[in-house]
Amino acid sequence: MLREAGLPSGNFNSADEARQTIFRIVAKYAPRSLSITDDVELLKDVRVWGDDASDLLREFADECGVDMRNFVFSKFFRDEGAYLINDMIKKIGGSGYWLGYPPIKVSHLLDVAMNGRWRDPS
Repeated sequence: MLREAGLPSGNFNSADEARQTIFRIVAKYAPRSLSITDDVELLKDVRVWGDDASDLLREFADECGVDMRNFVFSKFFRDEGAYLINDMIKKIGGSGYWLGYPPIKVSHLLDVAMNGRWRDPS
C-alpha cells in the first residue's frame, strides 16, 4: 500500500501525530525542566549520549517505523565514558561536550520519520 505524500511512514494519521510521538519519546530522556520543541538538540539540550542516545534512537526507529541502517552512531555521539571526562574538563573551564558533533534536532527526527529512512542532517 502506498502512503499518502507528506505523511510519515510509521503508523500515523498525520505529521502532527508523528511530532507528538517524537516529543513524547524525547521527553522521556530529557531533563524535566526542558520544554521539547522542534529546535531541541539531542546531545546539547537533552544531554543524551552513549546508551541513552542509543535507547532513544532505537525507540524512535521502532515507534516511527524508520530504517536506521544508514545511521553511524559515532558520527553524532561519543561512547558513554568519554562524556564523563569531558564533563570534568568543562567544569574546569573547557568547552562543551557537544562541540564538534553535528546536531540532531527534534525537527530532523520528524523529517526522518516522514521519510521512513535515516539521512544525516544537512
